[in-house]
Amino acid sequence: MNHLTKDWEAKMKNCFLSVSVSVFFWAILFGGILPAAVPGDYLGYKECIFCHDENGNAWQKTQHARAFEGLKKMPQERLSGCLTCHVTGYGKPGGFVSFESTPELINVQCEECHGTGKSHAANPGEKGSITAKPEETKCLGCHTPRQDPKFDYATKSKLVHPKQVSKP
Repeated sequence: MNHLTKDWEAKMKNCFLSVSVSVFFWAILFGGILPAAVPGDYLGYKECIFCHDENGNAWQKTQHARAFEGLKKMPQERLSGCLTCHVTGYGKPGGFVSFESTPELINVQCEECHGTGKSHAANPGEKGSITAKPEETKCLGCHTPRQDPKFDYATKSKLVHPKQVSKP
């Protein structure tokens, strides 16, 4: 009887694996499965504005705060090459996955430029827990000559944070 049970268990495992793989590929082909969000260090801008309300209010008036809307109009909100520059943390642990699973990370938020906020929120005064003033190279990852030929860091950075208010 034990031999029959083991044989049956092996057949059931193979059947389950076969069905699982089939369902997975069917869903990929026809868009039925979205990747799940992974816990990480991204908090979203709503957490940042508890302490940095002036910067947060200024950010909400920028193109960064509406970056995802442009993709939806085209529609290109599922193209990874576009998501990299129109959401927060795409392709990084705990970052944007999809509008359905991580809507709190749409648009180019604080953490895309300043780094993840979990450590900073836990220890606000700790040096190195956040990038206070991102270098121009961070911006140039998305503001390429092809995508934004007239990009000027000195001018554009003032649009994102007009007053450069900084609290720990």
